[in-house]
This record gives sequence, C-alpha cells and structure tokens, in this order.
Amino acid sequence: MTEIKLENIETTTSGVKIANLRLHLNVVNETGRSYTYNLSATSLALNIKDSNHSTKQMYEIADWLRKSSKNDDNLRTNEAEIKIFAKDMIDSHNKLEEIREL
Repeated sequence: MTEIKLENIETTTSGVKIANLRLHLNVVNETGRSYTYNLSATSLALNIKDSNHSTKQMYEIADWLRKSSKNDDNLRTNEAEIKIFAKDMIDSHNKLEEIREL
C-alpha cells in the first residue's frame, strides 16, 4: 500500500508555502520492496528531496508518478494527486493560522 504523510509546511523568504511530504511506496517488481521518499510540493511543482536513492529507485518513482492514480473518479496521475494533496494541506494550514475577530 502506498502512503503519503504531511511532515510540515515551510514558508520561503518570498512567501511561497511548501508542503514537505513523506511517500512510502511499495514497488511491484521482482523484489517487492518498499521505499520511502521525502518530497516537497506546491500546487504547481513536485520535487524529490532525497539524493540517497539509487538510479533504479529514482526510475521507479518516476514511473509511478506518471501512472494513473487508483482513484476511479478521475483521470489524474499519481503526481497530480500528490500536488492536490499538498495544496489541500497548505490550504488547511493557512486556515489554521487565520486570525478571526469576534
């Protein structure tokens, strides 16, 4: 099972909010291994933060990101689903930081 978890939200000096995520990916291949990737995402961009993965592992995540998601309600890729998740987490974070006058 593939799992994604929000680690934290950071704000750059220019004010852009970035969601730092942890993706636990089960690879369906001859080894059947699972890998954990640290990602950073906005609603427009997705970056893999780790540099300690082998090229084979990088190809595997790239292939997985290009595949259609398991959500049958749409035709989005896994990459698009992660970007939407990141956007939702950033929006939730903004709402939690909102100051409301009563």
